[in-house]
Amino acid sequence: MSDLVLLSIIFVGTIAAASVLRVGLRPPPGQKQPRLEARGLLLFVPLLVLLAADAPGDLLVPVLGALAIYLLCAIGEALGTARLARILVVIVTGVIVYSQGVSIDTLKIPLSDVWFSLGWASPVLTVLWLWVCASLFGRAGSIPGVAYGVAGLSGVTFYLVCLMVPWATGDSARLLAIAIAGVSLAQLPAVGQVATRPAVPSSYAMGFLIGCLAILGALKHTAALAALLPILAISVPLFGATYTFAAALRGRARGMLIGQRRQHLHELLLEQGYSPGQVFGVLMSVSAYMCLLGLALVSLIGQPAWLKLLVLALGITVGPSFFFVVLRMLRHGPAPQMQDGEPPVIDLFNVRLHPVTMDDALAQAERFMSEGGPHMIVTSDTSAVVRAQHDEELRTIINEADLATVDGQGVVVCARLLNIPIMQRVAGVDMVGRLCEIAARLGQPVAMLGAAPGVADEAAQNLKQMYPGLEVVYTQHGYFGDDDEPRILAEIKEAAPMVLFVAMGIPKQEKWIKKHMDELGVPVSMGVGGSLDVFAGRVKRAPAWMRSCGLEWLYRTAKDPKRAPRLAALPRMFLMTVWELLMSPAPPSGVMAPSSPESGTGAPEQ
Repeated sequence: MSDLVLLSIIFVGTIAAASVLRVGLRPPPGQKQPRLEARGLLLFVPLLVLLAADAPGDLLVPVLGALAIYLLCAIGEALGTARLARILVVIVTGVIVYSQGVSIDTLKIPLSDVWFSLGWASPVLTVLWLWVCASLFGRAGSIPGVAYGVAGLSGVTFYLVCLMVPWATGDSARLLAIAIAGVSLAQLPAVGQVATRPAVPSSYAMGFLIGCLAILGALKHTAALAALLPILAISVPLFGATYTFAAALRGRARGMLIGQRRQHLHELLLEQGYSPGQVFGVLMSVSAYMCLLGLALVSLIGQPAWLKLLVLALGITVGPSFFFVVLRMLRHGPAPQMQDGEPPVIDLFNVRLHPVTMDDALAQAERFMSEGGPHMIVTSDTSAVVRAQHDEELRTIINEADLATVDGQGVVVCARLLNIPIMQRVAGVDMVGRLCEIAARLGQPVAMLGAAPGVADEAAQNLKQMYPGLEVVYTQHGYFGDDDEPRILAEIKEAAPMVLFVAMGIPKQEKWIKKHMDELGVPVSMGVGGSLDVFAGRVKRAPAWMRSCGLEWLYRTAKDPKRAPRLAALPRMFLMTVWELLMSPAPPSGVMAPSSPESGTGAPEQ
């Protein structure tokens, strides 16, 4: 029987058996679901198929052991026995399969050709390995798709290893890999699932089976490289357990006791607002990546040790970091909401920001107009946040602003990496246009100060064409001296605008507004950087697709290379983010109380 035929029979047979069990275990209307978790019964499919294919005895022993673990753990779960009972079941079964030849026998000293027999340590290491695999998969059983997805990928990986180095594995490992891949992958679609409930007992059994496969396929005579392959294959459940244990220690817990239940990584992610589909997709992508890394290492057998170590170091550094960024960038959970008309507040590197949407920001600006009196809006991009780390005056201005929006994709990305809920960027140039639209609707005048000579006038003309009814009562370029400032202040007060746009660049425009806002009394004063150049038609905005992808900064730099030095703020903020991730005593939530004059800069709630 060919490998493809064997895989197809197990795959189809598992789906058929799942359909029968799903119908047979369906309770009558009005009755509860049966307490017995039945996924593990599907292990009878590969067992029967392997028996029919006259498989060798050392192949059937792991499958029988896994079935025994499932049945005993499922019965124990139904009776409400302690987790310690599962551990004892796995250990006893591990001893039995060890006696039947599933064992780690020899070990190779790294970077040498010396092998030595493990002797009395062989049963200890074998049983310990099987218990670790079973426990890790059991912890992932609350989302069965995670456990069975990892098992399926591991089965495929070990099968490919058997094809790559048949002299080091053997037929038993190859056939067991096919059996695991078939029975696991068949349960990922809904048609192959007995039920959607947590499947802890069957996940214990599947982890035990993966442990046996690792021994037969890589660990029986263990070289340093071979030992890495099964560790990479089970990296997702291994990291999940390690992460939650480390999180408990960071939270000053006393440690993990035998029988104590801690949340798995995927459970923590679900609590943070990620959907089950997002959690499953990311964890399966990580598992697939690690399996590919393992295959890459196997392909380097015979190559120098330094090359293998280099590939391994790059693989375990770049890949997980990439997936961490992807996970944090996924949109999850509700955005911070306005409370009693006040915007939510976050603290990012001691800079106080308001993670509002464009509509919320405009609603606040319109409220400022109706209230009268001076108000200041700051559009905080990456350079502003970085500059505020050493410019105390600027940091104070941002922290005391009536509204500090997030205008920079770098700020959004770094905040999400720190688990701070900034859902979107509020672009300052877009806000200028929308504020002019509101001013035109309300019949309120606006003023423009800054930019090169002629820019403010051109921007005013274009904006009046875009928003009929808009009244621009004052324009003045930004190339004026200190002697001209009293005149300009008097002219602005006489014009009495409802909105004042100041285009002098960060931090000059923020400092100028802060210095004169009380004297001017303008209800809405806002620093707008190069926005007037855009509305004047002298600077072209990035295409819509680049803006939606957060790449407008790249487009503007390509069009104006003189902006390149400003990009230095991006790596600086990223390094600040990495440092915060490493040194923070607990994962920051980032959300403070709603904004108020008394709230100050504060600190995130933990």
